Amino acid sequence: MCCPAEDINPTNTIMATICLVLNIFLPGFGTILNACLGVHVMAGLLYGICQILLTPLLIGWVWSIMYGIKIVQFSGKLGEQYHYEAGAQPGVSVQYVP
Repeated sequence: MCCPAEDINPTNTIMATICLVLNIFLPGFGTILNACLGVHVMAGLLYGICQILLTPLLIGWVWSIMYGIKIVQFSGKLGEQYHYEAGAQPGVSVQYVP
């Protein structure tokens, strides 16, 4: 497992997809963006910085892609439901509204 699920901020599907694409082409930046969109900021920033630093060894790039996939898996209503069942308050995360 690349990270605890409770450290991933639930977001909408569009923003989660943007984070995944960023993590594929700019490892760590999608993780940092996801961290800034919710309440688990420090853990996400730490993961993102570690992913950036480990990218030359390819470990950071693979980790970043795995984290981006988990962000997409926990996006939308599924992510909110998971975090609600885990004890988080519903509606705490920031949602992107165009």
